This record gives sequence, structure tokens and C-alpha cells, in this order.
Amino acid sequence: MMVATMPNVHPADNPGPSVELRLGLDFPALVAAYCIWKSTRLFEEIFFRNPSMNLWEFLDWNYQPTAEPVGCYVGNKMVGIGWICKAFKIGDEVMAEVGAAFFQGTPPSIWHRAIDLFLFHAFVERKFDVIFGVSKRGSAYAEMISRRAGMTEVSGLPWGEDVPSNAIVRKLDRATWEANIRRRAVA
Repeated sequence: MMVATMPNVHPADNPGPSVELRLGLDFPALVAAYCIWKSTRLFEEIFFRNPSMNLWEFLDWNYQPTAEPVGCYVGNKMVGIGWICKAFKIGDEVMAEVGAAFFQGTPPSIWHRAIDLFLFHAFVERKFDVIFGVSKRGSAYAEMISRRAGMTEVSGLPWGEDVPSNAIVRKLDRATWEANIRRRAVA
């Protein structure tokens, strides 16, 4: 299992529990996430484009060649999952649709560190130029994640996929992400 970490970050710089990403989620982890989100009714909000997805469809979606689930862990406890849903090369830019969701009870401080790691994974390790997130309009969870990531609302997806009327599309490019990191470093 591969673990994603940000270089030049020391525990003293980032107080609180250690957060790490683990690439390549196994079957039991995905089943547990599905069951937790279904039992708390968050599944329908997270997967609002396909809220009736059953467990097998969820697993098939996660294991399709275009999807990359990434587990977010504190110690051995999984607290959320991020996804690279699909990627495209348009012109000279590599773009991806991404998403993330956490389990109820996960503190915002953990969300923040995990989102920072997810973004590092997308822009540095996967070398995407631009990422997009599609969420249900009015989702407080998606708003918190997008705000922390520094994403801005845009009118649609550049690869022409239809977006439901109850959805909002947000975008973040590498230059804006890097500027956000520099801004936080001096704050």
C-alpha cells in the first residue's frame, strides 16, 4: 500500500493527530465506507448523481480503471475517502474530476489536513493542472471542503459532461493552489 506524505512538513509544524493518505483501498475498507454513509444518510448527498447505487455498483465504480479511491487515515482508523473520478487531457492541460467525503464525527482539523494532502496528491504526485469538483447544490459538507481547498464556482465541466441542475461545479488550478499555500505559510 502506498502512503502519500507532504515533504518538509514536520510534526511540530502540524500539531494534532497525524493524518495520512493510503492509495489503493481494499474491499473491506470500501464496504465499511458504503455501510457507514448509507446508515447516516450521507451516501445520497455524497453520490447525489447516483443515490440509489447499491454496494456492488459502488464497488464497481471504485474499481473501474478511471477511478482512484484514496483513504484518509488517522493511525489505523479510516476517517474519509478522496477520489480521482476521471481525468482528461484537454489542450496542454491535464484535468480531473475529484471528490472527498469524511465520516461524521471527524473533526474539521482532520478534514483540513486531509484536504491539504489530497490536493498535494492531485497537483504534485498526479501532476494535474486543474481539478474540478461536482457537488449537490447547498451541501454544507461540500462547501466546507471546497472553501478549504480554495476552489471557485464555474459554469460547467470543460470536457462537456452534462451537470445536473441541482449541482454546483468548482475548480482549482495549480497556480491558485500554490498561491494559497504561500499565503497560508505567511499567515
